[in-house]
Amino acid sequence: LCAAATLCGTAAAEEFYGPFPSWADVKVEFGAVGDGKADDTAAIQKALETIRGKDSPKKVLYFPAGTYRITDTVKLMRISHSEPLGMSITGEDPEKTIIKWDGPADQSMIIYDAWYASISRFTLDGAGKAKTAIEHGPKFATANECTDMIFKDVQFGIEAGQKDGIAETAVLRCRFYRCSKAAISIQGFNSLDWYIWDCWFEDCG
Repeated sequence: LCAAATLCGTAAAEEFYGPFPSWADVKVEFGAVGDGKADDTAAIQKALETIRGKDSPKKVLYFPAGTYRITDTVKLMRISHSEPLGMSITGEDPEKTIIKWDGPADQSMIIYDAWYASISRFTLDGAGKAKTAIEHGPKFATANECTDMIFKDVQFGIEAGQKDGIAETAVLRCRFYRCSKAAISIQGFNSLDWYIWDCWFEDCG
C-alpha cells in the first residue's frame, strides 16, 4: 500500500477534462442545489431517469462541486437492454463533490443497475447510517468502471452480484474509509474478473 494522500501516486491518475456542452448538468438542467441543506434526492432521481433513456441526446450526467444531501435511495434501473447502457456519472472533484446520506439507517445510497457504464469522482458519505454506498444489480452487469471515488462511513462501499452476478468490472484509484463490513463485497456465482487497482482501504471490515 501507499500513502492515501498521494492516491498511490498522482502519476497513475488520469487527468480530468470537462464538463463539455454534451454533458447534462444536475444543477443547471435538473435543479439540484448542492449546498448540503436542500434535499436533492428528487432532482438527482429525475436526472438519472432522463439520462438513462436510450433516446437521450446526453449520456453523461455531471455534478459540479457541492454537497448533495439525499434522504432516500436514488436508483439507476435497467428498464430495457439499452437503458442505461453506456452512460456515465461524474463529479467535478472527488474531494469536493459529495453525495451525503441523510435518510433512514440501513438503506443503500445508490442502486446502480447500469452496464457498459462508469461512475467517477465523488465522495459517497454514508454518515454512519447508510448500509451500502453503491449497490449493483439486480440484473447481470459487465464492463463497468468505478474510478477516483471516495467511500466512507457505510457498512459496504460497493456491494455487487447479489442475484445474477457482475463481471469484468474495474475499481481504480478509489479510497475506502470506515466501511464497517466490507469495502467491496463481490457476491454470486457469476461475479468474475474484478480489477481493483491502486486503491486505499482504511479501517474497513
